[in-house]
Amino acid sequence: MVAILVVLTITVCLLVDWCLQLYQAKHARKRALTVGARSRPPLASNPFTPPQGLFFHPAHSWAQVEPTGGVRVGLDGLVSFLLGSIDRVELPTPGQEVKEGDSIAKLCQGSREIRLAAPVDGEVVEVNQELSPDGHFIQCEPYGAGWICEIQPRSLSKNLQRLMVGDEVTEWHAREARRIIKFLSHAEGGGNNGGSDSDNLPTEGLLLRGFMEGASDEEWREFQREFLDARRGGNDGQ
Repeated sequence: MVAILVVLTITVCLLVDWCLQLYQAKHARKRALTVGARSRPPLASNPFTPPQGLFFHPAHSWAQVEPTGGVRVGLDGLVSFLLGSIDRVELPTPGQEVKEGDSIAKLCQGSREIRLAAPVDGEVVEVNQELSPDGHFIQCEPYGAGWICEIQPRSLSKNLQRLMVGDEVTEWHAREARRIIKFLSHAEGGGNNGGSDSDNLPTEGLLLRGFMEGASDEEWREFQREFLDARRGGNDGQ
């Protein structure tokens, strides 16, 4: 009888300990997920003020010259703001030769895609392995953790003549924001708000995050042609 009580006591203690460990494990996992969610970078709140020191291509890609001589490349924050969610990112391949204006990456949303233009000539020497498959960092840190790749330039001095920097970027960004508003207004069926009034459009109030999620396939293609096609004369930043 005593032996049975001892066995029962041990069994109950083991059961209680197992339940306690299970509870603690679930609590720890829940806490880790909560902390992870809190530590995930927030979405970039202001796409209208690009950082200083970066060079910008008229097709909305940016270039940062590294101390090593390489050029880090990414997508303009204004465009990433409009795209909204991204299902997947197709990165270039290290060793790939590119020319300024070539498509070097694709940002996909379902069957639709946006192609990123190379801002310089050269060879892709590195891609951002930390970039999540859904491209979250491209939305929240387009000029930081959301970089796409690094290119070893072939004709940097020549390429820089086509790129914008400093105050030139600020002015161009403002013009592009107004052009995009006119494009989106037309896409919504509101017609073209052209004329002198368009120069005074309150860009920060009219551009909506993720607008392109609700756009049609044809509107995606037209957006690519109008703003991201490096061969199109309308994107010369003038």
